[in-house]
Amino acid sequence: MIILKKIAGYFLIVFAILMAIGLLGSTFQAILQSSKEIHDNGLAEGLGYAFGSLFMIIIFILLVIYCMKTGLKLLKNKTKITDSIEDIGKEF
Repeated sequence: MIILKKIAGYFLIVFAILMAIGLLGSTFQAILQSSKEIHDNGLAEGLGYAFGSLFMIIIFILLVIYCMKTGLKLLKNKTKITDSIEDIGKEF
């Protein structure tokens, strides 16, 4: 079970990195396309396109963050709880 968690953690981290690279490439393209839409098709349609693009960029950023956090959580070793030296010999 531990090995499956580690494999899933590595998979999520690699997936998040690939999504982040794609997000970086498409963000600049979306910004340039949004400014072109505002100038070509009018203000209302261009602003709608810009806000829709911004909304999707934010959703992808949140998805990348979630995948990274989940992947790191799966890779983290759980510490074993041990009794401290003061607790040894005490009765409850």
